[in-house]
Amino acid sequence: MIYGCGCVHARRGPYHTPNLEFPMSLLVALPQATELFKKGYIPMESKQATLHRMVTPEHTCPFGVASLDLLQQAGYQVEDHQLTTRSEVDSFMQAEGVETTPQTYIDGKRIGGHEELTAFLGEK
Repeated sequence: MIYGCGCVHARRGPYHTPNLEFPMSLLVALPQATELFKKGYIPMESKQATLHRMVTPEHTCPFGVASLDLLQQAGYQVEDHQLTTRSEVDSFMQAEGVETTPQTYIDGKRIGGHEELTAFLGEK
């Protein structure tokens, strides 16, 4: 499957959209583009995520580390909010009405903890 403008002249020469011209060799099917983007080969518009996770001198939450890694591997620019004291963790959880950290937000919507993030990203 190839994406282009669908114009009759698209069978020859450079393919185009109203404001963009590119050769056919740069066109890829959406699933292929998604995989290439995840691997960092195709620059696409930046995806943003916010992560709140526990990183105290006594304990770094392994689920927070794993969530950060999942987001970065999926191509997200991550705003990493490290909760560095038990008081910060408790205040965050109370303010957000959640019982655990980490918590991930994408496009202002709470995705949830590590399990919910894994499901959201389609990981196994």
